[in-house]
Amino acid sequence: MKNISELLTPVFDLPSIRAIEQASFSSEGGSYPMMERAARVLFHHISRRFKEVQTFTVLCGSGNNGGDGALLAVLLANAGLTVRGLDLASKERSGDAKKAWAALLASDVEVFVSNTLDDDTCFNGVIIDAMLGIGGSAFLSGEFERVCRWVNKSRQSGARVVAVDSPTGLDVATGLADPNTVVADVTVTFIRDKQGFYINQGLVCVGEVICERLESVDLLAEKGDKLVGAVGALWFEASDVRLLSPCARYPVSHKGSYGHISVVGGDDGYGGAVIMAASGAARTGAGTVSVLTRDNHIAPVLARIPSVMAVTPDGEDIKGTLRNLDSVLLIGPGLGRKQWGEALFQQALELTHRKVLDADALHWLSLNPIASFRGLVVLTPHVGEAAKLLDTTPDGVSGDLIGSAKALSQRYGAIVVLKGVSSVISAPDGRTVIAGRPCPGLAKGGSGDVLSGMVSSCLAYYQNPFEAVVIAVAWHNVAAQKASQELGEIHMQPYELLDYLRLS
Repeated sequence: MKNISELLTPVFDLPSIRAIEQASFSSEGGSYPMMERAARVLFHHISRRFKEVQTFTVLCGSGNNGGDGALLAVLLANAGLTVRGLDLASKERSGDAKKAWAALLASDVEVFVSNTLDDDTCFNGVIIDAMLGIGGSAFLSGEFERVCRWVNKSRQSGARVVAVDSPTGLDVATGLADPNTVVADVTVTFIRDKQGFYINQGLVCVGEVICERLESVDLLAEKGDKLVGAVGALWFEASDVRLLSPCARYPVSHKGSYGHISVVGGDDGYGGAVIMAASGAARTGAGTVSVLTRDNHIAPVLARIPSVMAVTPDGEDIKGTLRNLDSVLLIGPGLGRKQWGEALFQQALELTHRKVLDADALHWLSLNPIASFRGLVVLTPHVGEAAKLLDTTPDGVSGDLIGSAKALSQRYGAIVVLKGVSSVISAPDGRTVIAGRPCPGLAKGGSGDVLSGMVSSCLAYYQNPFEAVVIAVAWHNVAAQKASQELGEIHMQPYELLDYLRLS
């Protein structure tokens, strides 16, 4: 069985990439040697992946990214392939980018200016996007917007797209993208992997990511701890959760070996949420599960999950549903925003047990912010809930998902799962992991309830709380991907994820 640390890939923020880039240029006296290496690795990956393709269009901007594309076009032409170069220079080329462009003009590559491109004529070969690279933003206009639309239209008609360093229109810092951002089949990125590829729309735009360091300077190795913060986060490929055998069973064990979860929630009309949360905990390995909910939900809970212990808070406080100090308290699914839910929330705050706060518990927390919790706590907000907890806007959170997750974790002294297209998991000590791939089928009420139950179960089982949360998030995403494939994104329901939790 693998150790989770072996499966994590560092992803970097933009200032760190630029620092490594400039240090590398300084060590070699300029950017041209790295530009040549970039062209060679691009040629290697393209020629290996698209062996049958004979025609290529290379879109070249005026900067070094365009220089990479220009030198690649020369290599493709020298290999006997048909290559068309498209000039999208937004300003006069200078330095090594100008040198690379001169090499292209001296080759057999046909070069056209971008305004000769026919919007209505699609291309069916391989398109190389070397327009802006990591220097672009999430806002396209003018000729870049038009050409990006043409690229995506051609891709829908059968062309394949390779992005050089980053798709045009994607912000590599935030993962935000223009509506017309190039959608690549493959992104060959340089120096270090970028955090924006794994959050927000980044995961949709980049396709497969191949990272080539190009013999760049390793500032982390040179300066030690001084640049540790340069790693924006760590990426965990959700499908790798299979290598970790989540919640494995011991041959000699009993129900107490796998922990106890107490799920608190389900005000009138919200019984489904507490059922899905308890089911998520029970189906991912918890030894025992209890539910504290409204009296009218007891029968439906027991009918759906007969293995749980279900009680009503009348004459029964939260402590009565907890077996011992090692129990995990999950509060929030269907808790509601009335006095009933607030009273249970306030009671939960006084307990030192490990806690998972989800849904309406996060609402009550936003109204009653505290400096730190008693005992270990996990918060599982979506972007809107995170905005309330940070006193900001949803756009502010989306524009800095990693920073927001870290800020939440620091403010509340909790492990945070900031849910989105992918989820950002952050601990108070600064550890931050991104996990999960896009699954539109999860965009339904109840998906988070199942996840909170899974987080609680893994928290009860694993000794390392942070790793437990990462495993739960990845496991949930893999189940969702499987359900989506078999049931369809429109048809699948959150409770159906429970039938797809097997990883074998």
